[in-house]
Amino acid sequence: VVVYTGSETRMVLNTRQATWKQSNLERVTNVVMLVVLAAIGILALLSDVVFNINKSTFHHLWYLIPPDLILPDWLSYWLTFCVLYSNMMPISLYPTMEFCNSMQAYFIKNDVNMYWNELEFPASVQSSNLCQELGQVNYIFSDKTGTLTQNVMELKRIWIAGRMYGKVTEEKGFCGGEELRTARGEGQGRDIDLFLEVLAVAHTAVVSAPTNGGPPGYEAESPDESALVEAVAQLGWRFASRVGERMVVAQEVGASKEIEYQILAVNAFDSARKRMSVVVQKGGEFFLFAKGADNVMLDRSSVASKNLGANLDEALTNFAGEGLRTLVIGRRTLRQDECRRWLDKYQAAQKSLEDRDGNLARVAEEIEVDLDIVGVTAIEDKLQTGVPETIEKLREAGINLWVLTGDKLETARNIGFSAKVLEAGMTIATLDRAPDSTAASVANAVDAEAARLSSLESLEKAMMVTGAALEVILGDMQLKMRFLAVAQNCSVVIACRVSPLQKAQMVRLVREGVKPTPVTLSVGDGANDVPMIQEAQVGVGIAGREGRQAVNNSDFAIGQFSYLQRLLLVHGRWNYRRACKFTLFTFWRNAVQVLLIFYYTFLSGYSGTSIFEDWIRLSFNFLCSFPIMATGCFDQDVTDRVALAYPKLYTIGRCGMDLNTVKICQALASAVVHSLTLWGITCMAYPSMELLGVSDYYSWGTAVYTCLMLDMNYRVLFLNSTHNRYTLGSIMVSSALYVFYLVVYPCTRLFADLLGPNMYMVPYQLATSVPFWLSLLTVLTVMVNLDLFLMMVGAWRQTQNGDLAKAKKICAGPSGSWRSPYELLLVPPDPKADQELEEPQTIDTSSFAQQKLAACITTAPILLCAFAPSSLPCFSSASATFEEVVHAQPNCSGIRTCTIQVKVPRTMTPPILVYYAAGPFYQNYNDYMKSEVAKELMAKPAPEKLRETLCSKSTRIDSDGNQIVPCGLKVMSMFNDTFSVSGLAIDKKNVAWASDVERYRNPEDYLKRPGTVWLHDLYPGIVSQDEGVKNEQFVTWMRPAALRRVVKHYGWIQEKLEAGRVLKLSIQSRYPVREFDGYKHLIITELGPFGGRHHGFGYTLMFAGAVCMLLGAAVTVMVRYQDCTGASILRSGQGPVDLSAIAHPELAMTFQGIVHSAFEFSPR
Repeated sequence: VVVYTGSETRMVLNTRQATWKQSNLERVTNVVMLVVLAAIGILALLSDVVFNINKSTFHHLWYLIPPDLILPDWLSYWLTFCVLYSNMMPISLYPTMEFCNSMQAYFIKNDVNMYWNELEFPASVQSSNLCQELGQVNYIFSDKTGTLTQNVMELKRIWIAGRMYGKVTEEKGFCGGEELRTARGEGQGRDIDLFLEVLAVAHTAVVSAPTNGGPPGYEAESPDESALVEAVAQLGWRFASRVGERMVVAQEVGASKEIEYQILAVNAFDSARKRMSVVVQKGGEFFLFAKGADNVMLDRSSVASKNLGANLDEALTNFAGEGLRTLVIGRRTLRQDECRRWLDKYQAAQKSLEDRDGNLARVAEEIEVDLDIVGVTAIEDKLQTGVPETIEKLREAGINLWVLTGDKLETARNIGFSAKVLEAGMTIATLDRAPDSTAASVANAVDAEAARLSSLESLEKAMMVTGAALEVILGDMQLKMRFLAVAQNCSVVIACRVSPLQKAQMVRLVREGVKPTPVTLSVGDGANDVPMIQEAQVGVGIAGREGRQAVNNSDFAIGQFSYLQRLLLVHGRWNYRRACKFTLFTFWRNAVQVLLIFYYTFLSGYSGTSIFEDWIRLSFNFLCSFPIMATGCFDQDVTDRVALAYPKLYTIGRCGMDLNTVKICQALASAVVHSLTLWGITCMAYPSMELLGVSDYYSWGTAVYTCLMLDMNYRVLFLNSTHNRYTLGSIMVSSALYVFYLVVYPCTRLFADLLGPNMYMVPYQLATSVPFWLSLLTVLTVMVNLDLFLMMVGAWRQTQNGDLAKAKKICAGPSGSWRSPYELLLVPPDPKADQELEEPQTIDTSSFAQQKLAACITTAPILLCAFAPSSLPCFSSASATFEEVVHAQPNCSGIRTCTIQVKVPRTMTPPILVYYAAGPFYQNYNDYMKSEVAKELMAKPAPEKLRETLCSKSTRIDSDGNQIVPCGLKVMSMFNDTFSVSGLAIDKKNVAWASDVERYRNPEDYLKRPGTVWLHDLYPGIVSQDEGVKNEQFVTWMRPAALRRVVKHYGWIQEKLEAGRVLKLSIQSRYPVREFDGYKHLIITELGPFGGRHHGFGYTLMFAGAVCMLLGAAVTVMVRYQDCTGASILRSGQGPVDLSAIAHPELAMTFQGIVHSAFEFSPR
């Protein structure tokens, strides 16, 4: 026979499928993902519309051949653009979020300050995705017993026959034994024994074996029951043993004797009945012994007991006023026939297969009537250590606290004051329902309290409501919303005599009724708190003395209620700010990248060409994830001591200040500014890079990508409030991995040939280009100064919202003297925190796990000081870009020979560059760039299928049916004009990259393959038969220009040209440009380290330098003024505080840091 298994066991029937909880951050992220998806569609549609308007222009260009598309052009290109802009969807955000959540959970679980030594219980995390939700809690729903209290029960006072015994002292146990002995001498012995007998018999405890030679103990279902059994044993009624249904009680008052009881039935306690009772036989007599809550027991009392009225109520009120938990004790003598009839019904209910619990409850109702009240017990449950301080800090943080307890109203009120849930001077509204009152009276009471509280706007308000009133309130939708409106105006709500179901209903009421939907947190320690814990957005279980049901069903578990302040104010706040940073940054970085691609669309013929080479672009999400992951794990805007000392800082997360519509729009605006700045600087550097031969699509795209990566890593550095070896190391790792990738992929022949042949040696060529390094320096300089200026402006606007007098008052010390933000941030060390703690063995106590890594405050001041002077090199380098040129623009179109004379403007020293320019020419058109067979150029076998895929028929086979080798649009559109200078030799060597010339090879059967047209056949007089594909003009041409013009080196003049010398230029014009209204230029210029003729880049550098200096000066002025006036951000705990200013506590560090320089500190 198998028992206690199956779907109808109590355990399975009481189980509830755990609800999936989604954090606010995940919800916001999912919504933003949809917005991003829509933005991708809109950008693709815009690009598609522009393409379709202009496609006729490109389809008529002689060097472009429209592709054969299966779908209509508008749909094909819309899909192309959707794929092109798809990087705006930050898929990497999800693994980043999971990694950061896991690390945040690790830090919570290993926090030594949340380790409970008594039970060796560390904090635990079951729902890591809710770690940042801890920083946004608006409402806390707390149980009382075992949550706010220790759940260590001791009987302190009793009431028997109109007299109260015992008193509340620090002495352990019941101290009224002497009073009871005196009362026995006064003839009260029978009443006392009737009371003690019920307590000794009416329970389900068992005797446990003695340990270490001590007396036997008791194991009970609850601490209350155990405390009562132990107390009455000391008073002379000792529970001795239980064997089956037989119970023995030793009466040790007077002459000792053992009394045997036969337990006939047990009516168990549950949260709905709020009582328990037993039916027993003692000798030939039958009794019902019962104990329970006062409201249910008094309803079932006898007429005689009801006459006790005022005296009993006075005792209950006194006990509750002392914060004691009360139970009313009753008994009744049963007739034998009555008992037998009832036991038949009881046994039938026990055997029922359907609604067994309901049947047993109904049977119990029949016999639990006409009870004689024999006494009242009052049990003390002391508050846990640190509960008042924790509640005070949570309330100061602006969190609404609702205490949901099963205690009576007076007990809850008293505990509320002792735990600082309630404070003197609070206006307390009370909602109760008398036994004979109607639902209408409860509704009127709600309206009356609403009117009363609304007239007291300047006072703190609290509300107390009973379970009886809640039965009416929660059953009426309109009344429920009116009640919620009143509760929202109260900082504290205490619900008394509530059932577990009502606890869950209260949580649901707030979650569904309050708008916008708040983050709710429920905390409890017992099985009856599980519905409330599961209903809340965040459930916290406390490892209590009533099992681990709450812990097992919670999202987070802690050992003591006092740990809640650290869980929320420190970990919750840190995690929220970290999560917001990595979320906004991830969207921001992808927006910057895609905006650059979008801008490039307008310069590449709307053909779907990405500004970045595919294999380079694929590294973006991977490389940019390392730094922001470190931010999401380690960033601390303030230390833990500061966060605990100034609970108002929690307002940031509670009000959602770091991630909302405004912040998202600001991030988008920042992305636009950064992308336009990147785009403008790199575009202005392009002409100088052209003259240095590094302006092809692959080189310039890699240069822009490198500037982008620099901006991304700098931005993470800027966003971090503090830096440690992991945050700085992650940025270094990201940068090093990027450099390593550039070395392994483009600079290694094997990988380059396999993945992207045209990327071969691109990084090497860029490294030799001064304009490229100037672009990097300028981008970093401008971004640092711009971001710092915008951050300071934001801080400036916030601090100007309040007058400076208030700001000085906020930061004034006890004596009224001024306190700098440094003093506020560096709270004096807590002596207790510096004591040597016994290190637990079950958790990681390293500085890493405790987040006590040595760190430095934000490096923005260091960056400003480092890069503001960098504007000076911008001025000097700008002058170097102004070079004299000899510019020939002859009217020489068609196939003809032209001659022109030009005068040298000033003396030019060799080597002198001769280059040509043609435009507008779209070598960066997507189909044009793809139209080449790299294998043919490197003398590797190229399958005909591959040639057919990459080369259209007219570029693959000539009119006579001969194969064109190499094939493609690039080959067929090569620039074939020739130039000469009378009396001067033009050296046509070294105009192409040596690595490309070495890479290009003629096939082994070169000139031997029949029916083949070779390169020298296509361009006689330019490409010699011996050179073939190694002709340097051809090699240069095969590197497509990045923008919509072609600038290529033609040769070098190695003689000095004196000023005033007249040069006679001869031009053999063959290249057609009239068909697309184009132009052809021939330029002769000196070539310096900064390039050649281009005023635009020079002006750009000068403008960037001036802007950086102005921004730096503006920031310095703001900081100086801020430092002098003392308009600080943080508060010192004195006076009012501007919450809008608190949103950026790191600004206080920044203001002081610029003036005094950043400093090193250890959070410990």
